[in-house]
Amino acid sequence: MSGNPITETSPDAGNPTPTTESPAPASTPAAMGTVFQATDVKAKVKVTSDNAVSPTVEYVAGTDKFAKKVTVPNAVSVNGVTYQVTSVAPKAFAKNKKLKSVIIGKNVTSIGKDAFKNCTSLKSVTIQSAGLTKIGNGAFSGNKKLTKITIKTTKLTKKSIGKNALKGTNKKLVIKVPKKQVEKYKTYFKGKGNKSVKVTK
Repeated sequence: MSGNPITETSPDAGNPTPTTESPAPASTPAAMGTVFQATDVKAKVKVTSDNAVSPTVEYVAGTDKFAKKVTVPNAVSVNGVTYQVTSVAPKAFAKNKKLKSVIIGKNVTSIGKDAFKNCTSLKSVTIQSAGLTKIGNGAFSGNKKLTKITIKTTKLTKKSIGKNALKGTNKKLVIKVPKKQVEKYKTYFKGKGNKSVKVTK
């Protein structure tokens, strides 16, 4: 009786042993204090936390000196690492005569001393961060054309808004704030260098 021929095969035939490749090492944040160019947002930034889970940087300065509109981003990516932008450095934009409008990202908690001082063309500032806790001394001083600031944070106090933060700003300056903070912020901002400032929701 003839039967079907039996063909023996190696147990590994057709199933080659898979090769295992080590995963590429994850990028690690630069050391605290490291300054580098974030070319995608045309800015110079400094590492303020090298925590592997949530590294942060400070926005030191814009690198486009002719930009009329600038956004301080929520985050920047450098060498494969994403850093949250949590502060604007002192004098970051001081004496920038070209700048007309600024948007400050949602992760910024601090705006440094004289950060926007004497930006004589600046008309509008929008601060998207609900976590902003500090506006430094003279932060917006000398901005004679500044007529509008929009603020979303409820965390400012009279002491956390620096001396003369609004000195020399336009007499028609309007600051838009969260509805529940209008009355408090009226008293806070009117003592910061512009007695005619209007605070509204």
